[in-house]
Amino acid sequence: MTTATGRENNEKEIRRLTDSWAEAVRNKDIDAIMEHYSEDVVVFDVPPPLQDKGRDAYRKHWENWLKHFDGPLEC
Repeated sequence: MTTATGRENNEKEIRRLTDSWAEAVRNKDIDAIMEHYSEDVVVFDVPPPLQDKGRDAYRKHWENWLKHFDGPLEC
């Protein structure tokens, strides 16, 4: 059984990871973005290609998407 403290710690860790990822995206920091994905990630996304396999492929996807924006992104 999960304790209240365990749930609170899990929630804090999820928030920390989400905030870290969002900050990396806002700053267009590709290295920080990619720290959130495993080497063998498989991603299904809206812009083509619809599926990326592996961190290197997904990094290219991010690089292509981020180049369309000037300056940091706002959430």
